[in-house]
Amino acid sequence: MNWNKKEVSPLSVKELSTRFGLDLLTASIFVRRGITDPAELLYFLEDDPRYLHNPFLFSQMEDAVDRILLAADEGEKVLVFGDRDTDGVTSTVLMVEALLEAGIEASWRVPLAREPYGLSIAVVEEFAGSGGTLIITVDCGISNHAEIERAASLGIDVIVTDHHRLQAGDPPPALAVIDPKLSDCGYPFRDLAGCGVVFKLASALKLAKTGIYKQQIALLNVRPVNDAYMVEAVRKVAPEFEGIVVWREHKIKQQELLVFMTSLMVKNIPTICIDGHITFVSRIPPRDELVNAIQKRINEKLRGKIKQHRASLYVLGKTEAECKLVKANIQRAVRELGADIDVHMITDANKILAYGVVRTPAVVLAHYQIKAEGRIPETLIIKEWIKDL
Repeated sequence: MNWNKKEVSPLSVKELSTRFGLDLLTASIFVRRGITDPAELLYFLEDDPRYLHNPFLFSQMEDAVDRILLAADEGEKVLVFGDRDTDGVTSTVLMVEALLEAGIEASWRVPLAREPYGLSIAVVEEFAGSGGTLIITVDCGISNHAEIERAASLGIDVIVTDHHRLQAGDPPPALAVIDPKLSDCGYPFRDLAGCGVVFKLASALKLAKTGIYKQQIALLNVRPVNDAYMVEAVRKVAPEFEGIVVWREHKIKQQELLVFMTSLMVKNIPTICIDGHITFVSRIPPRDELVNAIQKRINEKLRGKIKQHRASLYVLGKTEAECKLVKANIQRAVRELGADIDVHMITDANKILAYGVVRTPAVVLAHYQIKAEGRIPETLIIKEWIKDL
């Protein structure tokens, strides 16, 4: 392959290098791409971590972090599956190093020789045979529906980190899917590279090691060391929300604050963050205003939790007619309880097999819990399942 590079002026390259302290190679790349305007250039050169978005803006980041922490606690066998291109190899290295820092010595794999791109059923089955229980895909996975279904049937959880577009109607049935190109991912910037997505997961894992993570509502105040008034003004609000709000004081000199500032974009002092959201900058608000802001965040979080944990039931059958007999009983139970349940019908033979179902009709809950197989359950029994959901 021959690369035809655009000719550039050596003088322009040298001027840019001198003005912004760049090495000549980097300066030549900018000039060749026409990026010479200072404002545009500084966008690419910005290295202040406080401008990074919070990794937990990804709607399923918490699920991914929790599963990895569990794997670390239980000493589980973990596989990182990447790609052989530059982004894929970088992503694989970043993920393996992040897991090592979290206490997991993960194995890794990328496609070799003529092996196709993406996770394969052969790799899944080989990993299952070695006792593996968690696969993390990097720079791939968004299109591996069948492979992830097979992993689930073998007792393996899969976390997908990818940056490619979703080609199917729905994301793969992974434990968590972190992809900025998903419309409902929650992250505000869709053009992260694969290794950028992995960096977000690595950052989230670092934050999970601090005292901030998993608090219902953590009220945080970043302040100058000697300003005692700011501490008292915020601390007095916390008891009003006993059992919900946790007070955390972070001084600038604390090392943990570097992670905190990186993930929450704290730039001005004082800054008050409520549950990871910057709420007040450069001022301590009146007490009533602060109380209202906390209550608003509690309500937002409750609404989000209800939406995220909307329950589902899956009706599996060889034909739609077979499914409809079961679905009618489920819908009757839902109406009588006034519940908010999604009911899905599945007639594809391969998908039914992936759920571990041998006889149909069958009813399956989320996480592959088979509740009925080879029979039509009564409405009364279905009501009990729904109550458990």
